[in-house]
Amino acid sequence: MGLIGSLAAILIHNLLSKRFNLMSVNGEKIKFRYSLSIFITIFLTVLFLSQNIVLYFIEFQNTVLGNFALGLLSAFIASSISLSFYNIQPFKIILKGKKDIIIKKTNVLNTSLLISFYEAVILPIMIPLMQINFALAGFASGLISGLLVTALYNNITVKVKWK
Repeated sequence: MGLIGSLAAILIHNLLSKRFNLMSVNGEKIKFRYSLSIFITIFLTVLFLSQNIVLYFIEFQNTVLGNFALGLLSAFIASSISLSFYNIQPFKIILKGKKDIIIKKTNVLNTSLLISFYEAVILPIMIPLMQINFALAGFASGLISGLLVTALYNNITVKVKWK
């Protein structure tokens, strides 16, 4: 499902970015290559494995706080593993613009903390909404969490440096 969902998200982003400036680097519109969905799928696989491993060792209550903690811990583990692997492997994410932008290396700690917060906010929103509609749950929780993490990231002046 991660592969199909990420391909759909990339397709929608690329279609909308023809008309709107959804993402830019130095004012230049950016589109995603579809190969990005492979990395997203690998990350989601590691994330779900991390959640199962964390739940094997720690019992979290099925409450907002419990889901927040599970999302925070499992996403931190999964993103740390995935990003550490990303930094050493040769196939890098390429963003399409006038000139291609290659993400050669990423700060594992900063990025993992943001991904962890993103996932920590998603789970408490997604779980109750899944009782209504699975697609609505994914869309609404992803949108709300994405907006919060983006606002947080854009307003943080102190960046953690870890190599």
